[in-house]
Parts: sequence; structure tokens; C-alpha cells
Amino acid sequence: MDTTIKKTGLYDAVRTGEGLMNGIPVVIACMDFAFIGGSMGSVVGEKISRATDVARKKRQPMIIVLPQAVQG
Repeated sequence: MDTTIKKTGLYDAVRTGEGLMNGIPVVIACMDFAFIGGSMGSVVGEKISRATDVARKKRQPMIIVLPQAVQG
């Protein structure tokens, strides 16, 4: 795990946040395939769950972006 953190600069496979899309407030969770193939462990699940709670409480759309496996 420490090797992956050093290699990618990431601590887990998801980034979450809030922002605007075409002026509409949204909550987003974006999986990063560079971190162990975007594997979903308990930390990733917890972050997605918290982001979903924020979206629900603020009544904002929730966008989840999942990686596509690289072929080759």
C-alpha cells in the first residue's frame, strides 16, 4: 500500500467534492484507476457514503465517475 501511495500520490481510490456544473451545485465522487485499479475498500465506501449524505441533505445531484479498465 505504501508503494502505491508513493507512486500515485493518492491515499485511496476516490476523490470527492462539491462544485458547480453549468451553474448547478453538485456533489461528485470520482474513482481513480491509478490507485490499485480503483479498488473499492472500506475507505472508498465510506467517502462515497458521506458524499451521498451531503448530496441528500443539500438536495443536490450526486455524480459518481467510475474508471474504465485499460485494455492492452
